[in-house]
Amino acid sequence: MFPQGKYKFVWPKDGPKGNRPRGTFRGFKDILTGKGPDIFVQRNPSVTPINPDRWGNWDTYHSAGRHFIEEMKGARNLLTTSRGFKRYDPHTRRYRDWFTPHDWFGDGTYGLGVGPDGEGYPRFTNSEGKKILLRYARGEPVEPYKMGKDWHHDGPKRFRQDYDWFWQEAHRTRVNEWLGLPIHSPSNPFFRMHQEFPDDLPQWILDEIL
Repeated sequence: MFPQGKYKFVWPKDGPKGNRPRGTFRGFKDILTGKGPDIFVQRNPSVTPINPDRWGNWDTYHSAGRHFIEEMKGARNLLTTSRGFKRYDPHTRRYRDWFTPHDWFGDGTYGLGVGPDGEGYPRFTNSEGKKILLRYARGEPVEPYKMGKDWHHDGPKRFRQDYDWFWQEAHRTRVNEWLGLPIHSPSNPFFRMHQEFPDDLPQWILDEIL
């Protein structure tokens, strides 16, 4: 398919620092179940890492220009087919539609800009947002244990502390810009995007959904 020695296939590993073990069996299982990050084509012998903000499709979340370029490349080249607004969910390990599909102007989910500890970034998938709105329309409370297997008693499982590594990379460029750092600097280790308090969920819903 490619000139020998010119290109290579790269399968990014999810997990903290990309060290999630993947043997042959796990690799085939990911293919069969449609989970895990996509396979990339990279020049050989390049060792440039493919950061989670890129393979997760979150690098276009803050840039209309990057998104449109991706769309154009996807129309021309099957190797870079665009996922549209689908972005990676580190908990389910799938690409999903989010209730807030993009933030090209840096407004944040509540329109006041990106704040500390992940404030202003999306909290819910599109399907979760619709379910939340439906419950409110019926006058019913949002009960986490009724929201499905990807939630725990406080909210979405993707916002557990052990996924901070992913969100730090996924929003690396925007956080650096917000802090006045060079955009391509390493991710900020102090940026957090996990639930800190049991009563965070109602505030998330108020900020993003209502």
